Amino acid sequence: MDILTSGCSFTSLYHPENRIKKPRPQFPKTQKTWSDFLYKKGHNTINIGVPTNSNTNIVRGLIYHGSQMISDGKEFSIIAQFSGPTRHEILVSQSETVGWSEFLPKQLDGNSNEFDWNLTNFTHKDYDKHLWLLTGENFGREYSNQYNRKLCEKWGKYFFSVEEKQLNTLERMYDLQLFCKLHDIPFKIFFMSNNYLELKYFKINENFKHIYNLIDWSCVWLFDNHGGIAEWMDDTIQDPDVRYADNPIDKHPSEFSHEKFVDDVILNWEMFQDA
Repeated sequence: MDILTSGCSFTSLYHPENRIKKPRPQFPKTQKTWSDFLYKKGHNTINIGVPTNSNTNIVRGLIYHGSQMISDGKEFSIIAQFSGPTRHEILVSQSETVGWSEFLPKQLDGNSNEFDWNLTNFTHKDYDKHLWLLTGENFGREYSNQYNRKLCEKWGKYFFSVEEKQLNTLERMYDLQLFCKLHDIPFKIFFMSNNYLELKYFKINENFKHIYNLIDWSCVWLFDNHGGIAEWMDDTIQDPDVRYADNPIDKHPSEFSHEKFVDDVILNWEMFQDA
């Protein structure tokens, strides 16, 4: 059975542009993640994750590609690595990118030498009429990324709310749950980290409690009842030089951490018991 996977850079450091020409990446120098190690261990993963992905964009892509796979008569399961709740996406048309040449990659008639990882298209097709701009974090802060600092911050900060983004994450979890249960698709959700994941607060706050109770939490993996892969590896892998991809600057999991997470955690999930 195929496994459709998605997430942020904790799931894929490849940009989808690299995947158009090949059905599977051939593991170049770019770091492998848990989805790649599942593939190498014999499970046919189809990874649509992209760096700085928002939770809305993760679920949107999984439902879109999952629907295509259902139409093709394929049987598959879904594993979704949720990202930071405060990440956001904006739909941008080509006409709205006039004057962006200093930011846009050459594939979009810009002057940038590299394809910026903040540009994505959840269908992973050519960027012809529109694209999604992923912000990476909330709009009200300074960023090294020029899109957010020069094009988004001046207006985005006026409607951003951490609480709304927390609620949005719970709603997107429920959306994915509804899609999977409607089509009898085995699925599992886990988190990059417990960033803003205030589960005890969600249980008692009236703004969150209803949607929290609608989620089937047996389909969500949590480390120590509240954490994600970041907390798991901090607790499990003691040596930071082994734990991180590029210690101490980069907090992304190393290949060792990704493979150990597959062996110790993912392969023990119910969906793999009869695989």
